Amino acid sequence: MKLYLKANCTVVILVMFSLLANNVFANTFDKISNRVCMDLWRQVNPSGKYMDQWIATQEDKGGWGEFSYGKLTSEESDNNQHMFRIWSLAKEVTNQDSPKYLNVNYINSIQKGLKYWCDSETQDSNWWDNQINYPQKIGEILLLLKTLPSSFDKYDKALESQLLKLFKPRKTQELSSYGKGANMIDFALHYIYRGVLLEDMEILVQTTKFITANLQTNIQPDLSFHEHGPQMQIASYGLEFSKGMVKIMYYLRGTEASVDLSSKNVKEVLAFIKKTQLRSFWGNNWDFNVVGRGISRPNGTIISNEDIEMIKKLILIDENSEEVYEEALNSIENPNKGGNISGPEHIYYWESDYTQHCGKEYCFNVRCVSKRTIETETRNGENIKGNNLTYGANFISIHGDEYENIMPIWDWAMIPGTTTVWTRTFPLRGNKKDENFGTDDFVGGVSDSQYGVSAMVIRKAEFRAKKGWFFFENEVVCLGSGIENYTKSPLRTTINQCLGEDSFKFWYKEGSKVKKVQGNGITQNFDDKLNTIVHDGIGYFFPIRQNVKVDLTNKMGNWKSINRKESNLEVENRVFKLWIEHERGEEVDNYQYVVFPNASKKALKKYIKEPVINIISNTERVQAVYQSILGILQVIFYEPGRLTFSKGWIEVDKPCIIMLNKSKEVYLADPTQKEEFLKVRLGIGDSQYSFDVNFADATDKGQTIKKCL
Repeated sequence: MKLYLKANCTVVILVMFSLLANNVFANTFDKISNRVCMDLWRQVNPSGKYMDQWIATQEDKGGWGEFSYGKLTSEESDNNQHMFRIWSLAKEVTNQDSPKYLNVNYINSIQKGLKYWCDSETQDSNWWDNQINYPQKIGEILLLLKTLPSSFDKYDKALESQLLKLFKPRKTQELSSYGKGANMIDFALHYIYRGVLLEDMEILVQTTKFITANLQTNIQPDLSFHEHGPQMQIASYGLEFSKGMVKIMYYLRGTEASVDLSSKNVKEVLAFIKKTQLRSFWGNNWDFNVVGRGISRPNGTIISNEDIEMIKKLILIDENSEEVYEEALNSIENPNKGGNISGPEHIYYWESDYTQHCGKEYCFNVRCVSKRTIETETRNGENIKGNNLTYGANFISIHGDEYENIMPIWDWAMIPGTTTVWTRTFPLRGNKKDENFGTDDFVGGVSDSQYGVSAMVIRKAEFRAKKGWFFFENEVVCLGSGIENYTKSPLRTTINQCLGEDSFKFWYKEGSKVKKVQGNGITQNFDDKLNTIVHDGIGYFFPIRQNVKVDLTNKMGNWKSINRKESNLEVENRVFKLWIEHERGEEVDNYQYVVFPNASKKALKKYIKEPVINIISNTERVQAVYQSILGILQVIFYEPGRLTFSKGWIEVDKPCIIMLNKSKEVYLADPTQKEEFLKVRLGIGDSQYSFDVNFADATDKGQTIKKCL
């Protein structure tokens, strides 16, 4: 009898535990589903007027006559918005804050639309849509519909089963069938939707285990991000990757399937977000250099609501770094205060030929390209004029919005910071693995984390140039040497091309006096008296006579001219262009200018009278700058040689970049990433130093090496 009672008690307890476990899991599935739906409801939806038109024009079977179904060509694929409409309607009708909440017509439209999608067996020409875009949207639609009150006939189970069969791949091990980076994360996301819809905890657990173990991030040793070969994609593919990973971590946080934040792969993702992505925007705009071909999309550089939501999620996920994320949000929400850097901060990404330099109230970034890296791509009809984007492009920002949506009216032959032949034609580039690399090995930089110097050699059939950027606390010195133009077209070094204020100011010297003039809505050439120009808080100082030109006029253009998918509707805005016109023919030329981002009038006037910058050399062999207040010497040796300066001399036996400070710390790098050893000899005052540099001492080729004298 006792054994019988004991056995029955055991059964009862097991049943109770089973019921309890099922209830816990049910709560877990609800928790995950609610997080997904809350995310979707926070997104901006098309206006009710548009959605009402969709309802009115939907055919009885559930499709729209304006779209093609079945097997789609590339053009039909671009124009087919069927699933986007159903997804938008589902977000609207399930959102309690929407005037269309529980609207019967909307619900009927969704039901018809889902059934027709299955019956039509529509297949996109792009695998990404079939296996990532559509399954994700279907999963989100089904999760949204589950939030409707039970009195509503949402859809039958047979249709749900039919829809879930569209989710491919079918096995966890196949999540990596299209690589182990962003595509795997996208597959994992709709796997999680499937696990929640089927209330299958095993799917969720196995998914997170698989991606944590197999994740390959395309994050480089310098914490930049590559996609489509050695091409920098920090806030394009890199951002989509980060957002997908953060969603997974957030949705599953605190559940049985939560992601292990201590794993090496996950820690690398968090480091990339904190140390690179959150340093790649200023105010509420991304540096246009990091958004890839997205630069040609309307609002392509603006920080989106989804970007902000990612950062907010990270506060909950990565609690130990809350302050970092709060600083980033503060920068976005208070754009007039600029960025999120206490400054100065200088980072050189040697894997991507990219420089980030931020002062307390400004950002000055440089994008280059070498024989090791690839230009910003042209794909799917996007970025069709972006041929010059990586040839020394400068993002100079105080407010964050200096380049916001300027792209359709940009002169694309005059990207800020670049030296290029001026043209109106932009040959279409291919996307093969051996295409669109830079023209020289000598591209690199040195950084001590606060200050730095970057250099680039350009060797094109049309022209040649050696370009250097010398970064200090309040100023950036820009030098060009060995400039040769082999064409009959103008060769220009564009100092800046940004949205224009109502006017600009310029100073010039007349004898010993400095006079100020204001320009407005004009195109003007300057003679050798020009000293300084100030526009929108940024000062530009010219140490030598140069053929400087400025243009501040309204420009017109359209997005379709740079992105075939966009509108040809003309847009207009005022644009400020400042550039140096180089002589035509093969006469060797150079340039010198100093940029003062966010410099006060008082500071500029003082600088004009008492320059703290000494440009020691600007030749084909060596470029060198000394900053007297900081006591920093920065040198670019394009070939072995010797440089003499006021406090001594420096000699090297290989091309290199060197920075020496008053604490007798030397920072060096090999911009070619080919050399093994470097011999350095220094004379400072009465002291002489000699040492060898083994570039293998660096963790990675191209990385800065520090030596103390």
